[in-house]
Amino acid sequence: MRKATSDSNLLRRVCGTLITVSLGLGFSSVASAGLIHLWEANGDATDSVGGVDGTLDGGITYAAGIDGQAFSFSGSANQLFRASVDISPSNFAAITFGAWVNIASVPNNRGWVIGHDNGGYDRSISLHDDRFSVSDIKPAAGVGRTYTSTLPDLTFNEWKFVAASYQGNTQTTTVYFDGVAQEILNTVNSNGRDFFTVGGLSSYGNHQINGLVDNIFIYDRALSIAELRNIEANGLPVPAPATLALMGLGLAGLGWKRRKS
Repeated sequence: MRKATSDSNLLRRVCGTLITVSLGLGFSSVASAGLIHLWEANGDATDSVGGVDGTLDGGITYAAGIDGQAFSFSGSANQLFRASVDISPSNFAAITFGAWVNIASVPNNRGWVIGHDNGGYDRSISLHDDRFSVSDIKPAAGVGRTYTSTLPDLTFNEWKFVAASYQGNTQTTTVYFDGVAQEILNTVNSNGRDFFTVGGLSSYGNHQINGLVDNIFIYDRALSIAELRNIEANGLPVPAPATLALMGLGLAGLGWKRRKS
């Protein structure tokens, strides 16, 4: 009996260690529910969650990111990350998307990080829009109307977390940047293109950015401000390697057999 008890305790410790390691890779930091796409920019445009790999146009390169590598944009109008995900309200009533950014400069008066704009008021994240402030660089999101941004100014050459959380048409959109959230009522978006781009907009040639973008993500629900703060502080719930899960299952099976005997 003492040997069996010892084995059982050892099993609990080993499994607990494996679970801790697995959770340390991201699942302990935020709820993973609703995370449907994640492009980590670690040497390619692979979607590590949803399997919709992106394409890189115009010679986008890589540089050191907030975690591993990041996509590096030079400010060229033809440099775009592109992924075939339709973020339109007809496809996602509620949605949250964002990334970590480190911007060196905005070569024009409107610099877009993420968008699918085809000329209407479509869902997007911009880091400088002269409709909101001529002198200050204010982050904004497509919400169907002009509004006054109360978010912090963009500071160059620093990593910042930015996200937009849409509850749905005629509802609230939360724009989150650098630890500060702004809630905008009565959002009304039109449908844009059936793909989105990062680094600029495919419809325009003067909305590009010069800098780094890392860990582009999409949730199929509207995240709360608390959840966005948690992601900023702790990172995204990146799936643990399959080997850890298999090891855990194998050890659990071993423990069951020992208890049977």
